[in-house]
Amino acid sequence: MVKMSKYLGGVILLCGMLSVSVARGQEVSKLKVTGPAGNKVAAGKMVDVSVTGADAKAAIRWTYDKSRLDFRKINRTSGIFSGLSGTYSITAESIMLDKEGNTQWDEVSYTFAIGEPGPLPPGPGPTPPGPTPPGPTPTPGVLPIAGDGLRVLIIEESGERAKLPIGQYNSMFGKRVNDYLRAKCAKDGRGEPEARVWDKDDDTSASPQHWKDAFKRQQDGGTDGKGKRASLPWVMIANGKDGIECPLPKTVDETIALLTKFGG
Repeated sequence: MVKMSKYLGGVILLCGMLSVSVARGQEVSKLKVTGPAGNKVAAGKMVDVSVTGADAKAAIRWTYDKSRLDFRKINRTSGIFSGLSGTYSITAESIMLDKEGNTQWDEVSYTFAIGEPGPLPPGPGPTPPGPTPPGPTPTPGVLPIAGDGLRVLIIEESGERAKLPIGQYNSMFGKRVNDYLRAKCAKDGRGEPEARVWDKDDDTSASPQHWKDAFKRQQDGGTDGKGKRASLPWVMIANGKDGIECPLPKTVDETIALLTKFGG
């Protein structure tokens, strides 16, 4: 355990996209984060991480960009991250009091990538032909997500991904939709697209207000009582003028067509 203030000096890059140990002078973090092989997973996959080297009495805290990543704690030293395709940096911190009552603090950073989609779970068999139901209708003047520019929120049940049609799975995590969102969505303060895929039970308390409001709307219907989700996965789209909230289309082509109505 290293007794130290928040690190402001250099870092030691071990190799490529590996763990980064915090160092100050000759002090090197005793912590180590272990993740997936090659520090990379396919798009749509979850990233299992664990930290070792912490004192058994130390509290472990994970810090990460909560606007881009979701985290589920497994136990004291491990958890699961998920998010859209991209490269992410997280930090594991250990904190405890020594016998003299001094705070002992240590940290280690870790970088990983969520990349191209890997093999997808098999979808259901072909659907017999039948009448084509009418598509979702935009709601002029109604903004499911506040703000100017294209914003997209997809609500899912992460535990049911294996049961989804491949088209819906790729609409959430595939490269084609991801590339569209990166090109067309409004950007946040970090230059990242204003697009989210959240589980229906996610904790959004640390997210910006417009995302918290959108998440609450699909739960309780919003002030107009018309926004409550009817099924999962559920998509909410807004462009600052109009919007739509409806079941996520079953194919990537249909999803792109829906997004294009609002994002061009």
